[in-house]
Amino acid sequence: MSGIFGIYSRKNCIKDLLWGTSYLQHRGQKYCGWAVVNGAKIAYNHHKGKLNERIDINEVEKVDGNFGIGVVSSGDRQPVSELSKHGEFMLAYDGNIMSAGDLKEELLNAGHSFTGHYDPSYVPDTFCLAKSWP
Repeated sequence: MSGIFGIYSRKNCIKDLLWGTSYLQHRGQKYCGWAVVNGAKIAYNHHKGKLNERIDINEVEKVDGNFGIGVVSSGDRQPVSELSKHGEFMLAYDGNIMSAGDLKEELLNAGHSFTGHYDPSYVPDTFCLAKSWP
């Protein structure tokens, strides 16, 4: 289970994003993360553990962005960062893909790779979604 919080603002939203995400902490305590966008630049961070225990306030005060997502999760580390032909994007997902195995095989056969996992046979659904985006 996860908690996903999104925000769009005319002003810097990082503190509001973190407050909103922290209210969802009960939905997952294994991982936490956030991403904000300012123009074409994305700033993000994710950690193992609870949001309010893992956020470095000095780091956050240097971040500026007017929209973003925050995630708390009991499963996989999120948000996921990907670079595509359309540019960099961040993705958070809470659900199950029933055909995830087939999608993984299709992506591998098309030449995609998955890195950063301790168990090469396990690819989180979020990574499959990110790789399958056009």
